[in-house]
Amino acid sequence: MNIILDKSISLAVCAVLATVVRYHLPPVAPHATQPSARTTTVNLPMARLDGGTPTTVFGWPLLGNGSHGNSCPGAFVGYVNYTNTPPEFGWTPATGATSITAADGGGRTDTKIEYVGSYGDSGCAVGSVTIPSPPISPVYIFTIYFPTNPPAASYAYPIILTGFNP
Repeated sequence: MNIILDKSISLAVCAVLATVVRYHLPPVAPHATQPSARTTTVNLPMARLDGGTPTTVFGWPLLGNGSHGNSCPGAFVGYVNYTNTPPEFGWTPATGATSITAADGGGRTDTKIEYVGSYGDSGCAVGSVTIPSPPISPVYIFTIYFPTNPPAASYAYPIILTGFNP
């Protein structure tokens, strides 16, 4: 399983039993500002992992009321955007992946997850979404919406991506 945590500039990389864990660690400076709501990853020279391996990505919640559509995501009180660093703005589906999904990694059952592809295809569902196989777009980004009780803005919230390149 890959784990990506974004909070600041520092980076630690750990490989254990063919599992890559990437963390962006919080700054130590006393003048540090609120973490960015955007998740990032760093392209590191390493062997490519199997695209079927679940990747857990952490993002920072944004609090605030909103509504989009009637049912999905509908009304919400907070959300987390999951994007990636350039040149990719999101995650690329693994070649040959038959199951391409994004799921709530925080254990909640009321969240709504939305995907948007670089070609404009999109979908939304409660708890998890499945991207059609073969995928329409080469790259996807995700948002988790919280209809009630969003996590604290200081709590990184996970999404689990399956069938994507790390």
